Amino acid sequence: MTKDLNEALKWYRKSAEQGYARGQCSLGYCYAYGEGVIQNRVEAHRWLNLASVQGYSLAKTYLLRVEELMSLEEIAKAQQLAQKFKPRTAPEPSHSGTSGEILSSRPSSTGTGFFITEDGYLITNEHVVKGAAQVRLITSAGIIAARVVKVDAANDLALLKAEGRFAALPVVASRAMRLGSTVATVGFPNVGLQGFAPKLARGEIAALSGAQDDARYFQISVPVQLALEFKLQLVRAGRGTR
Repeated sequence: MTKDLNEALKWYRKSAEQGYARGQCSLGYCYAYGEGVIQNRVEAHRWLNLASVQGYSLAKTYLLRVEELMSLEEIAKAQQLAQKFKPRTAPEPSHSGTSGEILSSRPSSTGTGFFITEDGYLITNEHVVKGAAQVRLITSAGIIAARVVKVDAANDLALLKAEGRFAALPVVASRAMRLGSTVATVGFPNVGLQGFAPKLARGEIAALSGAQDDARYFQISVPVQLALEFKLQLVRAGRGTR
């Protein structure tokens, strides 16, 4: 398959957090040499140390190299982090059978997304997929699997990929927007109470910048449907997608 360091890191981290020595070694190596992450020798030492304790010989080799570049304080901090480590229990594998099987598994979080390309790339919020073992999309074509490609925690955005052909939502430059332009929100605020039918609300662009003139945001006046009531409020406009 095509090399994808972000995808590799995701699985390194999942296996490392579950106590798998080879995953811990791989994650430690990435932190040691800044492969796909910001170089962090404390984190590198932490994961390589955990793998070494399990007898993984390659981790011991990398650990010695990292220690040569660290101060005693950094090593002590890394050892403290390693001592606090508790393996995370892996989630039970789910079956990709019927829609009923998937929906009955009670998802830990739900959110709304939209396709930005016809070949299956879509955008949602980072907090919706954070820590997710699996991602499923409910579409007009049924329930399909998706994978997380990249996340931007600072702007609460996540890029996902699903297999298939889809109708993409056109995205325009924010500079084309004008004060007072009509905007709308379409979403699924609470599927447990309100079901999967999309909820539409309309409003206007109330300001072309956010708090303290932050140019990354719009302020919009929209009666956003929350739970079983409508509330008029100023909300952030898509956190950068606009």
